[in-house]
Amino acid sequence: MSDVIIEYTDADGVAVVTLSRATTGNSLNPVVASEIADAITLVAASARCVILRSVGRVFCAGADLAFLDTLIGKTKEEVASSIYANFQRMIRSIVDCPVPVIASLQGGAAGAGCDLALACDFIVASESGWLEESWINIGATSALAGAFHLIQSAGPQRTLDLLLSGRRLMANEALSLGVVIEVAAPEDLDNATRKRAVAIASRDPEAVRAMKRLVRSAQHEGFEKAMENGLDLQGTLLSRPEFAVEIATLRSRLNAKTNA
Repeated sequence: MSDVIIEYTDADGVAVVTLSRATTGNSLNPVVASEIADAITLVAASARCVILRSVGRVFCAGADLAFLDTLIGKTKEEVASSIYANFQRMIRSIVDCPVPVIASLQGGAAGAGCDLALACDFIVASESGWLEESWINIGATSALAGAFHLIQSAGPQRTLDLLLSGRRLMANEALSLGVVIEVAAPEDLDNATRKRAVAIASRDPEAVRAMKRLVRSAQHEGFEKAMENGLDLQGTLLSRPEFAVEIATLRSRLNAKTNA
């Protein structure tokens, strides 16, 4: 069974793409990232709006630890190849999607999971939802334009603070900064997200597509540079021997938490 589920709601023109890896915190690896990219590209052909959601307690815990293990000892070029071919394609599928994509954030989104949510045109978050650019915790930076997207709403100073501290940006603070568009009670999240998606889907479809293209084109040059710079910087950081130490420390923390 696929880790990414597609649901078409023909009556209102909304398509739902669901990441279904709850037992792993909906973590990402190259295969899953590729499946998300394929799903977004597929539904974009006919949908008027897309909802990206996940099941379980966490929206997306970030990159799968087993995948991070495979990057240890890789050269900068090998790291870049892995990230560009799958993870960056996932982000591009959302940015390039001709219709708006709404992230439904029921819980935490960390690292690559945070970047995934931030790439969406809108984030509707549960009161218990949060975003965390946690790359600093493994001595790395994002190659998925997370900082680029944060700057658009939170500004460079707040973005740098979030990147350097790795702290959690809780839903209500994210709302005040304009990072999320709406915060709902946990039990109302699905309805709030769908209501927004249906409202978008009810508008003139060509006008909606034009509006998204207008906004994204204004950002495009900055986005492309962010993707290029992120790939270069992450490749440098992940090809260091220190990366193996950071991953071992992360694994120890996770094992301690599991056995507690």
